[in-house]
Amino acid sequence: MNEKYIFSDTTYFIYDLELEIDLKSDIKTEKKYQFYEEGRVLAQAHYFKDLLHGPSRFFFEDGSLLAISYFFLGKKQGKSFKYYQNNQVYSQEKFKDGSFHLDQNYFYENGVLKSKLFYQFGKLNKAFLYYDSGNIKRSTIYENDTIISDDLFDIENKPIDQNIFKL
Repeated sequence: MNEKYIFSDTTYFIYDLELEIDLKSDIKTEKKYQFYEEGRVLAQAHYFKDLLHGPSRFFFEDGSLLAISYFFLGKKQGKSFKYYQNNQVYSQEKFKDGSFHLDQNYFYENGVLKSKLFYQFGKLNKAFLYYDSGNIKRSTIYENDTIISDDLFDIENKPIDQNIFKL
């Protein structure tokens, strides 16, 4: 199996081959809650001392899951998910040692990919934006925090001449 995220009263384990994460802990955590005014749970998180340590979940007012992220001694680790209220995935983000790592995927409410960003240890390398049809809208490549390639496309996937935007 390529990944395991296990959290219980006695064990916390994140193994994710893709992200090269293999973390284990038997630290006892304290579960804390935040609530909406009417009393429903807004957030549930686990802490060791003052550090987030374990899964953190946020909920819509109707109780459905809004987001889940994993923390290990205060740093975001592994895969995090955010959802639209209709339960469709809004985003899948990947973290290593608190920084974005590898591909970050964001979706339209209909499930079509909206954008894909590629990071290496917190540094953005590539960004692709898509129309809700699935066709590419923009492709940007970075090197040392500088854009080295930036291409725009129309809805029919034809390149747009960027000279028309220059003054």
